[in-house]
Amino acid sequence: MTAVLEQNTFIGRENERPEEQKEGIHDVITSFSYLDTSIPGYNDPITFPKDPKDRENLLDIPGNRKTLVVQPATVTDVTRDMRAYTLDTHGFHFVKHTTQCQKNAFLDEDDIRPQYYPEVEQLLKHVTGATFVHFFDYAARGPVGGNSEDPTMNGPVKSVHCDQSYDGARKVVMSRIDDKEFAEEIVANRRFQIINVSRLCAMTKLTLPIPIARRSQVWRPLKPVFKDPFAVTDARSVPESDLVGLPVLAGDYMDESWAARPNHAHRWYYTFAQQPDEVLIFKCFDSVNDGKTARRVLHSAFTDPAQEHMAPRESFEVRAVVVY
Repeated sequence: MTAVLEQNTFIGRENERPEEQKEGIHDVITSFSYLDTSIPGYNDPITFPKDPKDRENLLDIPGNRKTLVVQPATVTDVTRDMRAYTLDTHGFHFVKHTTQCQKNAFLDEDDIRPQYYPEVEQLLKHVTGATFVHFFDYAARGPVGGNSEDPTMNGPVKSVHCDQSYDGARKVVMSRIDDKEFAEEIVANRRFQIINVSRLCAMTKLTLPIPIARRSQVWRPLKPVFKDPFAVTDARSVPESDLVGLPVLAGDYMDESWAARPNHAHRWYYTFAQQPDEVLIFKCFDSVNDGKTARRVLHSAFTDPAQEHMAPRESFEVRAVVVY
């Protein structure tokens, strides 16, 4: 059932882009930054303070400055065959989805929750067949997410990671869902996932508060993405032994994410010139552990040398607990 829904949600986009954008496949030779686990203290907690004043110099906080290993890789452009990639097999899925929200809806949490969350909830239920969706975080990247004078603020994350480890996903459910009896039922007896939904947005000069915890994944660009595109791995190409748990103190919450050791076997994918109505949905966690179902997706922004002159990427992301 899920696979059928996944395929039906994508609408072909031939002739929808300017000719110069859709000519050929745009695979990219680039590099990714992985955690160097040979350095003492590599798995010390990462801290995102609750007080905005304390977030001004995040890299000065003990544990936040990690030593990374750079590894070359080729990122495959999936533009011509997006329907071949599904949540349960690969861990990620592209859908065609036009938001009904006006640009002002992304300016404030009081608008994001009542306007944007409901349409993403319906999208997730349609794609996955889930019966319950609980949003627990959102983030904006690029100038849209910080301010136009400092595009590095809350900008694209260029280190390989997954937002929740297996233990971290359970902590999210128990700490973010107010009904503790239901949360315990989810963790103990229900299939659940942590899913990110990300998209671009056709907006300019927006300012959003930097969220305390930086998670999200329905991933939507705010305008066509050329610079610092977003890549995901095929979950099947990442063995469990490559995953490294990292404690994350995000405001009042102690979570855990995955960093990763470098491995040339990792297979990376993206879509060239991603459009605002091309939404990336990917898993950070799936409670199903049958050896076949994708459980988590490593991801990272990366540098496309041919697009470094382009404007900074602007995107909007939400994270959700999805329950069956």
